[in-house]
Amino acid sequence: MGYIGSVILLIINLLMVMKPGWFGIPDRDGLPARLTFLSVAVWWAGWAQWPFSRLPGPSGQKPGKKHVIWSGYQELRKVWVQLTGMRRLRRYLMAFFVFNMGIQTVMYLAVNFAKQEIKQADGSPISDESLIISVLIIQLVAALGALTFVQLSKRLGNLRALLLGCLIWVGVCAMAWSIHWTYQFYILAALVGSVMGGCQALSSSTYAKFLPTTRDTASFFSFYDVSYYVGTVLGTAAYGLVYQFTGDLRNTIIAIGSFFVLGAFLLWRVPKEEVPIPASAYSRSSQP
Repeated sequence: MGYIGSVILLIINLLMVMKPGWFGIPDRDGLPARLTFLSVAVWWAGWAQWPFSRLPGPSGQKPGKKHVIWSGYQELRKVWVQLTGMRRLRRYLMAFFVFNMGIQTVMYLAVNFAKQEIKQADGSPISDESLIISVLIIQLVAALGALTFVQLSKRLGNLRALLLGCLIWVGVCAMAWSIHWTYQFYILAALVGSVMGGCQALSSSTYAKFLPTTRDTASFFSFYDVSYYVGTVLGTAAYGLVYQFTGDLRNTIIAIGSFFVLGAFLLWRVPKEEVPIPASAYSRSSQP
């Protein structure tokens, strides 16, 4: 549903950039493109009012607001201690942390790569309109990719479907390293969308399936979110360091591809069933 919503807004933004006169926008100083950012803010804030007004609020006693940072740290540490006794969940989180580094780096920096490395037929840099079209392709195909990977997970299981997704990502990186033209970038965008939607959909659902029987799901998903964003920071940092030291954006693709190779290996090592670790093996690390 998120991808479908993105497509609707992206179509509006594409029309704003390509046909600004339809919206009464002066076509100068990049104003149409800059206004698309404002439209995203309005769209986001507007649709957020629906869940704010309709979804039920917290039940029971409201949590205190003092020592929020310290309380958050304690909750995350509590999950970390519990993970020491859950081999499957711990290994899955490590695999997710690694291959998500690659996914987020592609999402955040693909446009930067295209602007510097992809050319139009006349040899000029790729246009803003072409970039928006490529993002639109990614979002459209991602919705279909999410549905496709649901069917794959039913046949293969979540772990094998994610493993297949990582292998496809490796192929995507190999293709990205070799392309130079806009039409090739469109094809690459379609491949990225097909695997991005599936991997993102399956990653969170697989984590939910692997959770232990507990009412404290908020802390476990907070830990998942921390892994998500730390991986994003490290992935983009690796991208920047490789570019800084080599001066060639295509070398960054090799680094990104290595995340998926390692992620696939770590997924392969995740047990199909939870393998409890004896308490004696981690009792020392669980002490406060």
